[in-house]
Amino acid sequence: MLRSVNGPLLAALVVTATVSAQDLRFRNVTSEAGLNYLLDIDRPGVSAADYDGDGWMDVCFVAGHKGQPQIFRNNGAAIQAGVPVRWFSNVTREVMRGPGRVPESSLALFADLDNDGDKDIVSIKRFPSDDYPEGDADDTGIIVYEQQDGLFSQAATPPNLGRSHQRMGGLAVADLDMDSFLDIVYVHNGGGEGDGGPGFCIRNLGGMRFGDATSRFGADIGTQRRYFSVLLADFNGDMRPDMHCAVDFFRDYHCWNNGDGTFTDVTAKVGATNRGSDMGLAIGDIENDGDMDIYSTNINEGILYVNDGTGHFTQEAQERGVGSYGLDTVIGWGTAFVDLDNDGDEDLVFVANQNPGYLYQNDGTGHFTQVTDGSFLRLEGHGLVPLDYDRDGAMDLLVLRGGVADYPYLFRNQSPALEGNHWLVVELEGTASNRDGIGAKVEVFAGPLWVTRMVMGGYSFKSAPPSIVHFGLGTARVAATVRVTWPSGTIQDFHDVPGDRYLRIVEPGR
Repeated sequence: MLRSVNGPLLAALVVTATVSAQDLRFRNVTSEAGLNYLLDIDRPGVSAADYDGDGWMDVCFVAGHKGQPQIFRNNGAAIQAGVPVRWFSNVTREVMRGPGRVPESSLALFADLDNDGDKDIVSIKRFPSDDYPEGDADDTGIIVYEQQDGLFSQAATPPNLGRSHQRMGGLAVADLDMDSFLDIVYVHNGGGEGDGGPGFCIRNLGGMRFGDATSRFGADIGTQRRYFSVLLADFNGDMRPDMHCAVDFFRDYHCWNNGDGTFTDVTAKVGATNRGSDMGLAIGDIENDGDMDIYSTNINEGILYVNDGTGHFTQEAQERGVGSYGLDTVIGWGTAFVDLDNDGDEDLVFVANQNPGYLYQNDGTGHFTQVTDGSFLRLEGHGLVPLDYDRDGAMDLLVLRGGVADYPYLFRNQSPALEGNHWLVVELEGTASNRDGIGAKVEVFAGPLWVTRMVMGGYSFKSAPPSIVHFGLGTARVAATVRVTWPSGTIQDFHDVPGDRYLRIVEPGR
């Protein structure tokens, strides 16, 4: 549905795109980009963000062969200036202070935890034991690296923060209690079939101080479940971050934020009740109707929760073309909604093991066609992050292999479908809200499109995309209106914004 700048509905519009297997096309640029870094066999993780503030997306890998997170700086600024270097350089030795060898990491994401204007790192570490001196994959907890003056060092967090003798599940950040500091939710997966791990809610107390608030979460996040992924976003329109967890073997888990930092389990009430092998999560507005829908990967099928605008869902994966995977065994993992052709609607991609994952193209109405063949994507693995590493406005894909020691794959988007379409990337800086603007809603009105995105702090399995938002504008060269609704409640409108650019917006008040 189209909305005017002032909010009310204008008219219904159905946009139908001609889908071709050759519309979306990619090229593997891993080696030439400098990301041919050998990752461990045990499900490596990845996060992307502009950690050094130069405008170019950097990458952090975990579960490599060096123990600590590995930081790869994007050299885009130097390349733009004519310096003959690869896109990425491993700068871990330059920027990571402290011991050169720390317990193996399993997951990480970039986030400004102390609101000082630079990205810190939340990571999941494996605690060492006699049997596993490098770190036990079935004994994990939270470790935080604080960035100061471009250098990262371990923050003095409680020694067993978020710790359980279980393997990692999912990690996300959001301002749960609306105090302008980003809190952490970390959920464990567990061991053998039927054995699950607990989830933890970690409150950010400011000043790089953190405390376990699981007992005050309200809902029973600490119950033993086989959690795989967690996302924190507003699903019912009240601008408070709710929580959705993909759960393996058990029913999914969905909670609403009560407004005071506590949560209520509404899983059955809202219809998020799939019981299967849910693993990876994607969030997006597949119909451009202003609310957030959820996709979850599974074994041999996808789960698509379509939001009715009030935070209630219906499972419509099969009807929308993203249900059955059509092969004997496709075990889906990392996934994302992302506009890969800049036509204004979000496409869908996921990675899998045993058989590769799939790429789906959105026809503009929230229905999808599988177009993997001819895309030149190799969607085998566990992790997946969309990012525009070369700032050309086309979203590229970073894939992490799983189950084998291997390099990541960086696929550059060179799709024919991009031709004639325009784009806009919005990055936020909060003042009254958290500095990253996580939890903000950004809406863009351009031509016949009104497109909504939420600023997120991590969500899919082993994968944390940048906390910026990308918009395809279709053939519109100018966005008539860009509207930002901040977590603080402040609303900003910008008019006649030229497309094909990166736009940084600062919340009023600083």
